[in-house]
Amino acid sequence: MRPLPVKLAVIAACLPLVAYPALLSRCPADSPAEIFVYLYPVYVLLSGVCAWLSWPARKEVFYILIALLLLTHAAMWALVSL
Repeated sequence: MRPLPVKLAVIAACLPLVAYPALLSRCPADSPAEIFVYLYPVYVLLSGVCAWLSWPARKEVFYILIALLLLTHAAMWALVSL
């Protein structure tokens, strides 16, 4: 059983995926970054699942995955804002 703060952390870390349509509309057409933008939702969902599954046995991995997920959100917005 996972504590409530863990559940909220995973949900909050995956929540910026809601802005994916805005991110997709800002991506320039025929740019090399387009493949990263299309793979972004898959990465977010898989990272959230991996963080969720890693909590009981490896709490450090959970924190690392959440931190990488948050950094990825910032990197994706920076990528389409260039």
